[in-house]
Amino acid sequence: NITWPNNLPYVILGRLQVDTNASLTIQAGCKIYSHADAPFIIDGSLVTTGTKQENVVFSGDRLDENYKDLPASWPGIYFRGGSKNNVLTYTIIKNAYQAVVAEQLPGNANPKIILHQCKLDNAYDAGIIGVNSSIQADNSLISNCGKNISILYGGDYSFTNCTVTAYSSFLNHKGPVLTANNFAVQNGATFTADLGAIFRNCIIW
Repeated sequence: NITWPNNLPYVILGRLQVDTNASLTIQAGCKIYSHADAPFIIDGSLVTTGTKQENVVFSGDRLDENYKDLPASWPGIYFRGGSKNNVLTYTIIKNAYQAVVAEQLPGNANPKIILHQCKLDNAYDAGIIGVNSSIQADNSLISNCGKNISILYGGDYSFTNCTVTAYSSFLNHKGPVLTANNFAVQNGATFTADLGAIFRNCIIW
């Protein structure tokens, strides 16, 4: 278990993995720059404690003018099967290939991921992918992604006061802004799982 202070930026090469039963807490104002081969892999817990004045920022490490706003600059954050108790507050995740991916339900009563006042922007493939998982989001912006939200193979999801939109000139919008289904097809066989998805007072554009 470790806490990152905001006294210096963090540059990730290769990958970063939070192990099962371990936690990484990232303080307000931290800036994390990931290389093109450097996903964030969460098997334990990730907690960010950003504020309105000092967001936590995840982005690619190419900051030169021609590259700093390109999507797919780094892989993204992957919350794998054993991950749980993830809470992101006032956090910006930008220019990833897939900003947030959540796989499987967490094994406890809490959502696998809570997104509070977050901004997921300019992801090449998808802003949020949930595969039979659980995500609770409020007052968050998911914008300018190839597919903004993809809910696959069921799960439990709640979005309140969120905006899901696409208007960027960097991306050709490849798929629906929102997809939600209760099935998966594997090796020609179709599997289903219960789906609960609530979108309350949201803008989808």
